[in-house]
Amino acid sequence: RRLSRPGLFERSLPADEPYAYFPLHLQPELSTNVLSPFWLDQPPLVENIARSLPLGMRLYVKEHVPMLGLLPYEYYERLRRIPNVRLVDPHLSSLELIRNCRLVLTITGTAGFEGILLGRPLVTFSDIFYSAIDGVQRCHAPEQLPRIIRAALASGPVPDQHVHAYVAALLEDAFVFDMDELWHPERPYESIRDAASTQALYRGYLEVLDRVAEPSV
Repeated sequence: RRLSRPGLFERSLPADEPYAYFPLHLQPELSTNVLSPFWLDQPPLVENIARSLPLGMRLYVKEHVPMLGLLPYEYYERLRRIPNVRLVDPHLSSLELIRNCRLVLTITGTAGFEGILLGRPLVTFSDIFYSAIDGVQRCHAPEQLPRIIRAALASGPVPDQHVHAYVAALLEDAFVFDMDELWHPERPYESIRDAASTQALYRGYLEVLDRVAEPSV
């Protein structure tokens, strides 16, 4: 109820305000606890990003909706009080926020891949599946942030040819299966193991491994 009170999250945003976008992560989760264990504390990271942005640019921060109610009210108050930060309504469209921003920053989130596909410069704080795309900026330490943000804004979006080549490689190794069936909470293990979608996953994964293992000519 406290989170729903007016004044904490902003929904009415200026139309022409230049901003960078940083979506908060679901925690605990593999995306931070395993893939980026040195970036677990997100409020200090938000503070460092806000300090590193060019003058006149805001940082829009959006909470991951499933996290609502799991953190104390003071957590969001801390974020809201950071100069240069707008704590936006968690129910706003992430795709629209990405589409209208100047820069996307993420630890390892899928918002980074969405930013690449929507033609936005990107800064990540750990290695993730789309880090293989040439042009993705990676930050290893807070003191690098001002330089990396300037470089990302100056270089602009990841070149289209790099994005197209990466997506084509993904599709070449892609296969269809029902992922929801693997996560069914009430089915016994044996039922999931022997399901048609699981067998499709096994076959598809083995085909990819076979291609990778083939000796180059």
